[in-house]
Amino acid sequence: MVKSLIALVAVACVASLGDAMTCGPDNTGVTDADGKVCCPAMCGECGVECKTRFPGSEEWCCVKTIKAAGVPCGKPPCVLQAAPPQPTAPPKSSPKPTAPLKPSPQPTVAKTPKPTATPPTPKPTIAKTAKPTPPPKTPKPTTTSARATDDPVNPDATKRPTGPRASPKPTQQQTAAQGGCGRSGGGKLSEDGKACCAGTCKQCGGTGCANAPDTAEDCCVGTITRRNIPCAMHNAPCVTHPAPKKTCGLYDQGTPGLKGIACCPARCGDICGGDNCSTVYENSAPDCCASEIIAKGDSCDTHIAPCVIPFAA
Repeated sequence: MVKSLIALVAVACVASLGDAMTCGPDNTGVTDADGKVCCPAMCGECGVECKTRFPGSEEWCCVKTIKAAGVPCGKPPCVLQAAPPQPTAPPKSSPKPTAPLKPSPQPTVAKTPKPTATPPTPKPTIAKTAKPTPPPKTPKPTTTSARATDDPVNPDATKRPTGPRASPKPTQQQTAAQGGCGRSGGGKLSEDGKACCAGTCKQCGGTGCANAPDTAEDCCVGTITRRNIPCAMHNAPCVTHPAPKKTCGLYDQGTPGLKGIACCPARCGDICGGDNCSTVYENSAPDCCASEIIAKGDSCDTHIAPCVIPFAA
C-alpha cells in the first residue's frame, strides 16, 4: 500500500515540476529554492510541505534533514556540491634570448723538453727521461659468496650469513589450507571458503548452525557474511573476502550496523548500533540504536531505514 501511494505521488509530482531545476544522475530529482539540495521527483517541490507529502517524506523532501545527512549527490536525496573553480594557467613568459655559444678553446699540448746531453766526460752518458708510473689498479668488486672467507686478495669481503633464515608468517590461504582461519588461525572455514566460524562451532553454516550451544553470530555463514568483518584483521567469526560496504532499506538509503541486523538512516553516519548511538543528534536512539530498531521490528523489505535487515541463514 505504501509503495503504491509513493508511486502515485511521484507521477503527480513529475507532471507538476514545470520549469523547476532538475538534478540527480538521470535528472529525475528536483532542487530546493537555493539550489543546494536535490530531492526525489516524488516530493514535487523540494522543501515545501516536506513532512506531509507521503509516509516518511521528511527524510526525502525536507532540506534540513537532507543537509544533516550530508550525503553528496549521486542518487537523490543528496546535497549538491559546487564545481571547483578551474585553475588558470600562468601567463607564459617570453623566452630570454640566448647568447651564441662561444667556441671552446682547444686544449694545448705541453711539449716535453728534449733531453740535453751532459758535458763531455770520460764516459759521456745521456740523461734519460723517467717513465711515468702507471696508476695502481683498482680491484674489481667481488660478489658475496660462500668463497668470501677464503679470498686471499680481498679478505674484507662480506661473508654470507650461514645461520637459518627466519620463517615468514603464514598467509591467510596457507592458514586455511592447514584447517584454520581468522587472524589467529583458530577459526573453522565454511565449505565455500567465504566464512570463518568460531573454532568452538560443531559446524560452520548449513542447517542447524544456530542450534545450542552454538549461535548464529558465531556459526551461521549468512550472519557472519552480513557482518562483513575481515579475517585479515580480526579473529573468527569473520569473512575471508569482505564485500564493499552496502546500503539497506526499502530504497537503499540506509547504512547497515556492525552486526548486519539493524539498518540506520544515513544521518547516523558510522555509528549504527554503536556505543554512542543515542547521542549522534537529539533523540537519535530510535534511528541509530540497534536494540530499539530490532524491538520495533520494521522489515527493510517494506520500510525505509530505520528497519531490520531480513535474516539469511
